[in-house]
Amino acid sequence: MKTHFFTQPDIRSALKLLFRKKMAGTHARQFPSFLLLILIPLCFIATGALAETSRPTPDQVPLTTLDGQTTTLRHYQGKITVVNLWATWCAPCRKEMKVFEEAKRAYPQVAILLVNQGETAAQARDFLSAQNLIFPDVLLDRDMAMMTAVDSIGLPTTTFYDKRGTLLETHLGEISAADLKNKLEAHLQAGDQGAK
Repeated sequence: MKTHFFTQPDIRSALKLLFRKKMAGTHARQFPSFLLLILIPLCFIATGALAETSRPTPDQVPLTTLDGQTTTLRHYQGKITVVNLWATWCAPCRKEMKVFEEAKRAYPQVAILLVNQGETAAQARDFLSAQNLIFPDVLLDRDMAMMTAVDSIGLPTTTFYDKRGTLLETHLGEISAADLKNKLEAHLQAGDQGAK
């Protein structure tokens, strides 16, 4: 089966028409410059397409515990999982930390993970200590690959996953205690109904 880079007939037709018009008024020695005019943008398009297909899924992103152990979101499958992407410099992130700490106590059946973006274990520990936060599931994403994997455009970003690890929902920006509770209740109820 023969495949073409451009599969849309209208795109192929437009390129053929452009090529014919250009060649009709062009001498043979000008052809290489015309070819470059077409090929250079195509290289950028192809590179972007390849980069898009090689993007990891959230459960493939390597994360590190504060103790230096490597893990992924797959480790938490079997539970409804909430992943909060945050950084110590992010004011809305700092404001919502207590919300997640309280939710962790109220919903022990849910895996609630704080995934720090781009900072060191020392920075995360110092921040948690200064805020008097006791949170066992703090992970590091030094390369900020999780933001790319979930198409996040800023911090904080909170993502919700079902027990199979399927991304259910993404919340961009600070999340309130009431919003988090409502989302958790809805996802837990949907998970219980799906198990029946």
